[in-house]
Amino acid sequence: MRRREFISLLSGAAVGWPLAARTQQPGKVYWLGWLTSTTGPPAAFRDALRDFGWLEGKTIAFEVRQAEGRRERLPELAADLVRSNVDVILAVAPTAIRAAMQSTTKIPIVMSWWGGPDLVQSGIITSFARPGGNVTGVHMLLYTLDAKRLDLLHHAVPSVTKIAVLIPDRVLHEVQLPPVLEAGRKSGLELHVIGVTEHGGYEGAFDAIGQIGAGALLVMSSPDFARDRNLIVGLAARRRVPAIYDWGYTAREGGLIG
Repeated sequence: MRRREFISLLSGAAVGWPLAARTQQPGKVYWLGWLTSTTGPPAAFRDALRDFGWLEGKTIAFEVRQAEGRRERLPELAADLVRSNVDVILAVAPTAIRAAMQSTTKIPIVMSWWGGPDLVQSGIITSFARPGGNVTGVHMLLYTLDAKRLDLLHHAVPSVTKIAVLIPDRVLHEVQLPPVLEAGRKSGLELHVIGVTEHGGYEGAFDAIGQIGAGALLVMSSPDFARDRNLIVGLAARRRVPAIYDWGYTAREGGLIG
C-alpha cells in the first residue's frame, strides 16, 4: 500500500478508507505513532480501524506517547517517536502538532486540531490550497461557533443578562474568547469568564458561577469539556444552571442545549 493512501485513511477521507483496506500488503504491519498530552487512542478510533480492515497487531500497531497533562514533555516524546521510525505520527491538539513538526520533516503527520488559531497564521501549513510540508488531517473550526452559541443561549433564556463562560486553561482560548466577549458586549450581556484547569476543578468552577449569580452558562468548545461532559452536565443540573454545549450528543445525554 502506498503511504499516501495510508495517510488518507487516517485523516478520514471517505475514499481513502476502503481503498487503503483493499490494498494492504500481506504481512506488512504499519506503525502509527500517537502523540498527545492526554490519553491514548480511544476505543472508537480502534474500532473504526478494525471496521475498515486494519487489524491491530496484524496490519497496524500503535506506538503511544502521552504526556499525562505535562505538555512541556511533548517535544521529547515526539523525538522518541521519530527514533522509533513509525510510519505516521497522529498528533492530537496544537501543542502535539508543533512538537511533531519540530521533530521531523519526513514522517507524515496527521493532525487532529480541535480549534484555535488559523492554520496558516500558526505556521502549520503554507496555505489551504497548497499546504506544503508533511502535515495533513482535520481542522475543526469550532471556535468560530462559540459566539453564535452565546446568541442562542441568550434567546433561550432572554431574561438572563449575567452569563458565565467556562473555558479550559488553554492558550487556544486567546483566539476563541475575544469573539464571544465582543458578541456579549453587543448584546448587552454581562459575561464572567471562569477557567478550569486541565486536571479538573469543576466543583470550584460551579461554586464561582453561584457566587457571581450567573443565570446561564456557555461551555466553550474544548476536547477537555467533551471528555468531561457527563460531569459538567450533572453539575449544571444539580446547580440548576441552564447551559449550552458544542455537540448535539451532549443534549441527548442530559444537557439543556447542544
